Amino acid sequence: MAIRTRALARARVLVLAAVLPLAGGACSYSYDSIDDYYGRLKASPPDAAHTRVCHGFSCYYQTAVDNTLILDVLREVMGAADTADQERESIRLAIARVEQVVGPLAGTSNDEGGLRRIRGWGEADQQDCIDETVNTTSYLLMAERNGLLRYHRVRAPVIRGSLLDFRWPHNTAVIEELATSTLWAVDSWVRDNGQPPQVITLAQWMSVW
Repeated sequence: MAIRTRALARARVLVLAAVLPLAGGACSYSYDSIDDYYGRLKASPPDAAHTRVCHGFSCYYQTAVDNTLILDVLREVMGAADTADQERESIRLAIARVEQVVGPLAGTSNDEGGLRRIRGWGEADQQDCIDETVNTTSYLLMAERNGLLRYHRVRAPVIRGSLLDFRWPHNTAVIEELATSTLWAVDSWVRDNGQPPQVITLAQWMSVW
């Protein structure tokens, strides 16, 4: 069952959170913690039984999905990686497959990536970058908690851009490569539902539009 949340007020907070730290000339904003990001959205990380999947833009809707469904997919796709590169590829494939499973349950199977549905506010079948960032972070946390990440750990989401630098604020989930401390963006928003997310270094991601 989907729960509607007061997304408009939270979205304004998130936009301000993105813009105000940038006023001093910086080009990104990192949250203090994953809990900080969830808290601003009145969202929740996965609990023992369910993951709340955000949709409708800025978590306007949150649909509880049984963790066993998600974990079964993660275990099936991940776990065979022998290098950090292989693990990032398995992350891409796992996130895509989870979205395919979750889509019919949350009603997001027809979600269109990028800016093609910029007017999708409140449409339960569409997701903005905030929805995608929360969901991807949740799936990554599930993988981490269940020992499926060997070469990375989950970090707090990051925002790039601001109205001050003529770029609309954009969110992404983030992982850190343990051996090198390199940060990687895991950006599901740029692709349609069920398509592998973009996984590039955070430094590269920061330079896009």
